Amino acid sequence: MNPATWHAERAIVGGAVVADVAITVEGGSITGVAGQVPPPDGARRLGGLTIPGLVNAHSHAFHRAMRGWVERRGADFWGWRAAMYAVASRLVPGSGHCRVLRDGALGYHRRR
Repeated sequence: MNPATWHAERAIVGGAVVADVAITVEGGSITGVAGQVPPPDGARRLGGLTIPGLVNAHSHAFHRAMRGWVERRGADFWGWRAAMYAVASRLVPGSGHCRVLRDGALGYHRRR
């Protein structure tokens, strides 16, 4: 697979804003980042500020714990919302309802 190259006008690199950043990607992974360089031939131009990808680590563990609750009780949105916050406040990492993964993301698993 041929590498793809982008050239960012500015990018956050190592916690600082750096100008003229070349970013090389091979096989879906970033393989090179170089700041204060002219645009490489064929590079796709990225205007403005380029930031690193952000991980979405939120959880819906309470949905699994509440499955069927609204249907059984006939609650409206506000009843469901109140119950959801009550369930979410009782979820404790490692309790059997949820666990903290090594990367810090909250994940759900069933009790055995």
